[in-house]
Amino acid sequence: MRRIRLNSNRAEDRGAQRAALVLLGCATVAFGALLAYIGYEAPNSVPGRGYYTVQAEFQRADNLAAHYQVRVGGRLIGQVLNPRVRGGRALVDLQLKKDVKPLLSDTRLRVRPRSAIGVRFVDVQPGSRGRPLRDGETIPASQTSASLPLDTTLDVLDTKRRARLKTLLDKLGAGTAGRGEELNVAFGKGGELFGGLDDALTPLNRRPGAVEGFVAGIEGLAAAADPIRGDIAAGFRPEADALRPFAEHGDAVRATLDEAPPTLATARDQLPPTSALLARTASFARAAAPTLQRAPRALRETSSLLRTARPPLRAADETLQLAGRAVDPALDLLRTIRPVLPVADDALLDGLPFVGTLARHGCDITMFGRNWADATATGNTGGQFLRLVLVRPGKEQLAGTDTPDRSGIFSSPYPEPCTTTKEPKR
Repeated sequence: MRRIRLNSNRAEDRGAQRAALVLLGCATVAFGALLAYIGYEAPNSVPGRGYYTVQAEFQRADNLAAHYQVRVGGRLIGQVLNPRVRGGRALVDLQLKKDVKPLLSDTRLRVRPRSAIGVRFVDVQPGSRGRPLRDGETIPASQTSASLPLDTTLDVLDTKRRARLKTLLDKLGAGTAGRGEELNVAFGKGGELFGGLDDALTPLNRRPGAVEGFVAGIEGLAAAADPIRGDIAAGFRPEADALRPFAEHGDAVRATLDEAPPTLATARDQLPPTSALLARTASFARAAAPTLQRAPRALRETSSLLRTARPPLRAADETLQLAGRAVDPALDLLRTIRPVLPVADDALLDGLPFVGTLARHGCDITMFGRNWADATATGNTGGQFLRLVLVRPGKEQLAGTDTPDRSGIFSSPYPEPCTTTKEPKR
């Protein structure tokens, strides 16, 4: 009985082991399938990882293939997927990391060579003023471009020119041999130069056919210069002759350079007075700037004034000439009347009281003139043009009074000024 139970337990253990082995095999197969799926999908995307995807349209994608890199400022941020053609233009998907989201709508793209064997990458130049791009939106072809491949550039050279290019490269190699450190320094300082060249050539690259025309123009220039290359080489002889003394007298040049620091130190010590002078000169220039700004207008107005004053000046010249001719007669006249002036002065002084009295009776003289004009012009109400009234003086008239009688006549021979009135018409 005991032996039957042992056999039964052993059979159950074997069944459990087989089940465990089957489960382990299934799990292994499933894990392998998962690894295979992950390995198959890894070039396109990592399962469970999020991405930011935008589309890009190119007029000329320059052999842009799937899985080419997408970079911004040299940093890898994604890859190119699903290149295709739509409407005669290349269209690609840019699968980017989440940390670059969002790109702005004025972002620019450029296909650049990654190596000399044809590998490309997409260089992203982020925008700064556009709106954020959502997932799946498209960057238009007007904001994308592609650099000219090296093999396309070399295709413009025929066999003869390629041979000359090879000779040029050989000579350049011989000339740069042993100058690695100097070249490194030059390349280190050439960043600004190449940055400026990039800014200068970007508008040229954006114009279709501009590079081809530029290369054709260079070819024409080279063809024109080929017959006179000897003369061109000889044209540098004066410069070589000018630099030869520096090469032949290198010790003297070095001695001059050795003396340069003390000289510069002395010049630096003299800079404060010079700086003060320059500061005052600058202050004077700033103070004079408003005057100088108004000076052109003032000069124009002065010129206009001179042109306008030309006729009056001519007339004044004639007047001055006439006055010049009158000077001598006037002097003769003054010399002639000079002896008579004291007598005339005395006569004028004697007549001052009489003139003063007349001045006080100015209105009486005026009234006399009006009455005389009326009497000789229209007469009085009786039609008489001139009337003489004879009055026998009495005691009142002889005694005199300032009060007129009923006839309006004063009895005083010396009335007060401006007390007479005009005789009323009857």
